[in-house]
Formats: sequence, structure tokens, C-alpha cells
Amino acid sequence: MKRILLLVSIAFLLTSCASAPKTTSPTSDVASGTSRTLAPEPELRLRLADTREDIMAVFVALHAALQDPGAPLSGPVLFGQRPLIEAQNPQLGTFGLADVMLETDDQIGDNPLHRRLDGVMRLADPMGRDAYWSCAAEYIVQDEGILILSSAMMPVQGRFDRIHLFFVSPEQLPAPEYLRDVDHAQLLEIAASNALSPDEIAAENGVRELLLFVIDMTRSAADTSLALYSDGSIADAAVRSSTSQNDDGWRSLMVEGAFRFGPAADYRLYITEESPTRPESRVLAEVEPGST
Repeated sequence: MKRILLLVSIAFLLTSCASAPKTTSPTSDVASGTSRTLAPEPELRLRLADTREDIMAVFVALHAALQDPGAPLSGPVLFGQRPLIEAQNPQLGTFGLADVMLETDDQIGDNPLHRRLDGVMRLADPMGRDAYWSCAAEYIVQDEGILILSSAMMPVQGRFDRIHLFFVSPEQLPAPEYLRDVDHAQLLEIAASNALSPDEIAAENGVRELLLFVIDMTRSAADTSLALYSDGSIADAAVRSSTSQNDDGWRSLMVEGAFRFGPAADYRLYITEESPTRPESRVLAEVEPGST
């Protein structure tokens, strides 16, 4: 009797649909000024609590295997074979499973308990940075748990870039030579804790010498870089130097220059991605520092 009730419960889960709101993947989050984001089409994201129990269990198990690829494959979700991970060093020790984008949820053959799913996991760390992983799994729901017959995961790059910009007074920071040696997480903390607030930027009227930090909050390819361009004159935005860094996929750009703010400012800044395998730059965000 217990077995029949369990199968009925699982069958109900497999035929029910979890409701989820559509959200837009943000491309830029500017600490000062306004921006026009260049985001991809809205994705269907699910909180784990909104998914079916079997889907939630599979994603959690895949995330655990990704965090520690060499760990024993044991627990309520078992693996018939070790997942195929298309990356040599995921480095995701502090990244928790935030939400998922379920792209495929299919029954295989005539057995409603034999399933296949495809989707994207968004992993987030305490600093608000994201890493996206595409995953696929074929699994069977059993009385004693779930058996994942086969699975694979690979990083997703260039699809969900999310840019933060910070204008910082040079007097608040150590020498730029020092900042060029800090890692991505340290640079984000330094920039965010010393940045001018939106109210302070709104109160500016004229040209001011500042450091501009452009920080990609999403892990990307290790061979790409960020660059900044302006469509205004040198009287609006004069860049003296810029340093682009890629810390194993974590990208940042530090710009030293003078920027105009206030009603007379009439220019845009363009943040682009430069890649050795692509002849043209890809625009990630547009920013209007003079707008309030």
C-alpha cells in the first residue's frame, strides 16, 4: 500500500506545473547616472522552492557535484556515473545555487518516472556575483530516491553579463598601481565601499576628476576583456588611462579620467567586450552619466 501511495504522489508531481514569474536578466546596474541595458530576451526563472521535488533534487545534486567534482556520489540522489563537467577547474566553493532556468522537462518512453531535463543553473556568491552553468540529466524516480543515469554540465558565457559601474574620488583610494594587483572580489569591495552615491552624482555640475570602475558581476571567458568608449567630445569625457583585468573569467576595468556631470553633459559611455576570436566588439551596456 505504501508503494502505491508513493507512486501516485510522484505521478501527481510529474503532471503538475510550477508557476514562475518571467524576469529579465539584467545587463547593467549603474551606481551613478542612468543606463540603457542591452539584455537578452526574458528568461523563465524558477526558485528551487517553486519546482517539482524531483527537479529540485536533481539540480541540487548537480550543484553539489559541481562544487566538489571529486566527492563520493552518495545520498538520496545517486549517480549511475560521474557527471561530465566541461571545465577543468570550476572554482565554485562559495557559490550557492540561487535559481534555475528549466528549458526541457520530458518523459522518456512510456515510463512517467523516467525523465530528462535541460536547464541553466544560476550560482551566486555572498558578494552578488553570478556564475551560470548549463546542465542536462537523464534520471529515474524510484521508491528509495532518484537515480541519475547520465548528466553533463558546462559553463555559460556571454549570455547573462551584468555590469556594475562605480565613480570614485581618487582621494578615497590607494594608488592605482596598488589597485592593479588586487583580485576581482577585492576590487569590487573597494569600489563599492568608496563609490559616490547617486545623490552625490546628481548634485555634481561640471567636470570632475574621478576613477571609474567597470565590473562584470558575471563570470565570463578567461580570454575576453572590457573596454570603454565615449560618443562625446574630450570636454565631456577625457580618459587618461585604463586598465582591463580578467581574473580567471572575472572581468573589471579601471579608468582614470575627467567626466562631465549635470545638465550640460551630453554624451554616453559604452562598455564593450573585446575578444581575440571575434573581430567586432560586443556592446554590453550604455551609460548616460549626465542624466539624473
